[in-house]
Amino acid sequence: MKLNNPIYIISAIPNESSKFKNLFQSGEHTLMDLLAHPGSFRYAGWDLETLDSPKIVAGEYLEVRNGDRKTIQLYEDGTLIFKMPVGPTFLGWGRREENFEEAPRLNPVALIEVSANFVYFYKKLLPFFEIKPQEIIFKIEFHNMKLSNDKFIYLNPSPVNSIGWSLDDEHSPAPDENMEKEIIINSDLLNTKPGVVSYKVIERIFLWFGIPTNKIPYIKSDGGESTVNIELISKK
Repeated sequence: MKLNNPIYIISAIPNESSKFKNLFQSGEHTLMDLLAHPGSFRYAGWDLETLDSPKIVAGEYLEVRNGDRKTIQLYEDGTLIFKMPVGPTFLGWGRREENFEEAPRLNPVALIEVSANFVYFYKKLLPFFEIKPQEIIFKIEFHNMKLSNDKFIYLNPSPVNSIGWSLDDEHSPAPDENMEKEIIINSDLLNTKPGVVSYKVIERIFLWFGIPTNKIPYIKSDGGESTVNIELISKK
């Protein structure tokens, strides 16, 4: 089976000229240490943990990897890039590889949790800037979402293990092979309400799939603002 290497990329870039302090310095409480131990909402969830030691690549950026499942790069100008497969080894978790070609379904828990973990991790990077940027651009990309059998990867918004998930009768296929969207976020909002920022990123993804906002799972209202329900995800 050829999946055409479908991938999801989420990145964050300061919306102004910025620079990290001591990106290439090792030791405790450094950016290298943080990249090696990014933290997570729960054990063995969809997160930025790679069990890898950060490597300096060409004197330009830090990189950690977990096989073909995770590639994370951090640049001195504040750019953070996270690349991951959309297939059954990661975001399509729950499907056998031989079944994914016929029913290429994304796992909504995986998609929401990994996106939120990325946002929460970037919040941890803010204190390391020489001057904190006022705005952060969050960029989301999907590539190669059409398989070799001409089927598009789809998203079922039903909570995992629900009846809708088991029946899998609510198909929202990707409308195109590729997608690139950007969201500009105030860094103060990121610092104080990363759950709200996470929702804004996830909302853009679900809307691209044509899914109404009231059907996005694992979301709650907090003071009138939609936010990712970390507590509910942590119980999965």
